[in-house]
Amino acid sequence: MNYQDFSKKELVDEVRKVTRELEEARDLLQAIRKGEIDAVVVSRVHGEQIYVLDDANITYRKMIEEMNEGALSFNQAGSVLYCNKAFAGLIGYDVDQVISKPVIDFIDSGFHEFFRQILVQKFPGPVKKSIKLLDKTGKHIPVMISLNNILIAEMDVFLMTITDEREKLYIKKLALHQLALEKLTSKLRAAKDKAEKAVNELKEKNIDYTILNEEYIHINKILAKTNKELMLSKQKAERSDMLKSAFIANMSHEIRTPLNSILGYTKMLLDSIDDEEQRKHIDVVIHSGQHLLHLIDDIVDLSILESGEMKIVETQVDLNDLMCKFKNQFHAYAINRGKQHLDFRLQLPGNGNDGPVIYADEFRLQQVLNNLLSNALKFTEKGFIAFGYKIINSGKDLMFFIRDTGPGILEADRMIIFNRFEQGRRPSGSVVSGTGLGLAIAKGLTDLLGGKIWLESEVGEGSTFYFTIPLKMVKTPDVTKQVKEKRLKTGIPRLAGKKILLSEDDLFSREMMIYILKKTGAELIIAIDGRETLDKFKENNVDLVLLDLRLPEIDGYEVLKEIRSARPETIVIAQTAYAMLDDIRKFKEVGFDDYLLKPVGDSELFTVLHKYLG
Repeated sequence: MNYQDFSKKELVDEVRKVTRELEEARDLLQAIRKGEIDAVVVSRVHGEQIYVLDDANITYRKMIEEMNEGALSFNQAGSVLYCNKAFAGLIGYDVDQVISKPVIDFIDSGFHEFFRQILVQKFPGPVKKSIKLLDKTGKHIPVMISLNNILIAEMDVFLMTITDEREKLYIKKLALHQLALEKLTSKLRAAKDKAEKAVNELKEKNIDYTILNEEYIHINKILAKTNKELMLSKQKAERSDMLKSAFIANMSHEIRTPLNSILGYTKMLLDSIDDEEQRKHIDVVIHSGQHLLHLIDDIVDLSILESGEMKIVETQVDLNDLMCKFKNQFHAYAINRGKQHLDFRLQLPGNGNDGPVIYADEFRLQQVLNNLLSNALKFTEKGFIAFGYKIINSGKDLMFFIRDTGPGILEADRMIIFNRFEQGRRPSGSVVSGTGLGLAIAKGLTDLLGGKIWLESEVGEGSTFYFTIPLKMVKTPDVTKQVKEKRLKTGIPRLAGKKILLSEDDLFSREMMIYILKKTGAELIIAIDGRETLDKFKENNVDLVLLDLRLPEIDGYEVLKEIRSARPETIVIAQTAYAMLDDIRKFKEVGFDDYLLKPVGDSELFTVLHKYLG
């Protein structure tokens, strides 16, 4: 029939006719399922054909309808033709809600492909398979299906019976539990028999169980008491370590604060005296104060190492940049100590191209290098000090070296100089000054970094110290760029037109900082507590804030929060006498741009000012 020749009205009439026929067919199927008719007349091309539902078929249909197992039929298009009450009840639907729906709507998606293959392919004989149905709530129901294909009225029909396997699975699980219980019972019986045998053997030996039991109870009491004492001792030791760390940190602060005034005012005094003899005396005071400061730092570091509380925090480190900074720094140190004639040589691998950027604890790596370079500078009077690094062990490790032309180290002393408080002797036999902590700290830090440290020396020729750390590369060196050794800016920065807010409550430290800062030509704004600092910050558009942390009224950390809230771009430098690593790392974490450790010297302060304002 060509519907393209139909008018709109004729199409509407045809649709209504087809709709009526579909409704009559659905009603007929429902009547057949309910047993309301006994025969169906089907029109064929060669006449009508009568299908009689005889008594046997009606009886069989009723048996299917009333049986406990589910029954289902569907056509080759996958649409459900029939289902019994058992199947509909299993999945939580009414029968009417299942008829004419796609069969896969009631089957778990994992088995959809299986049913699609069944519908498009002929299959020999019945098929049995475990699948999962989906009930009305979406819950999975494990079932066993038996599936067959028959021809009814020249139409392929699939017949499927469904058996609920939940009870079967539960019984299987119960059987496994029963088997496990029986095995456990058997083991318990064997253990009981063994225990009874042991008891009988003990009885045969006339052992007094009462005495044994009393001894057992007594021993348990002793153990309980000992455990309690150990726990108390552990808590006491932990508290002692905490108090020790707090004491050392506080003592470091309390010693550094007056040292700040002593060294600062002594340098101020030195600037005002021309008499050479008096200047020499003042130099002794300054040198002794600096020596005391280094001693404090060594004691703090050794204490943290011994407590096991020192932590490694790795960051990205530009290795060549770090080594260049050390060359500039120690060249300046040599000049200050009257050893400007020494030749400082930085030896980088390759042809001087940019070196690797690595992951390492930069602060701890600097400490090791600083201690070894300070040691070389201390003992070398002429010649050179060479230092650098190499990549070794097929790129797995970095090896640093510090070579000097000092007096060398006696063979008998080479094994002890890395021990705490142990010092070598000069080849001449004289005793070496110092505490003997620098190399011990260098060894402890190297061990903590995962490396090792050793030395080679020849008396009269000099010494070479080596240490390694694991190489953790961030990027490959770029051979197209040439390394340029950057010299740190030195001298007094010229800061005319700049405004610096100095916040310091200690009178002597404040006056000393004012004395140094006046040399720069910057405009100074002074505050002596946290509240005044915030007031003057709001009143003035300052370029940089030098902020003490232990301020009256409001401490430095709270002041920093207010500054960052008001003008986050302002440069804020922390000044503190707390030298513990955790304190130093905290400065960066909370938002300080940089920090100055007391006692603050001219060079340290000028370096920071050059960096941010120069």
